[in-house]
Amino acid sequence: FRVETALSNSQLVLIFAAMHRLSELSRYDPIALAGHFNVNHNWLLSEFIRMAPGQFVYGMASEITGLEFIRPDAF
Repeated sequence: FRVETALSNSQLVLIFAAMHRLSELSRYDPIALAGHFNVNHNWLLSEFIRMAPGQFVYGMASEITGLEFIRPDAF
């Protein structure tokens, strides 16, 4: 069992899990979610929320088709 093999496709799983957690916070504990945006490093969360949906869609398209899809503005 190699860790590199197990984690090779983990980006999609991590994006899905993080978005799921954010959706739980927004529904069940919006005050805690707001607290994550009221700190100095909130730009990380904002950037993730802005970029992750597109990355997820392109990643899923790549997984389903076996082809490599890259966002046009990725470079």
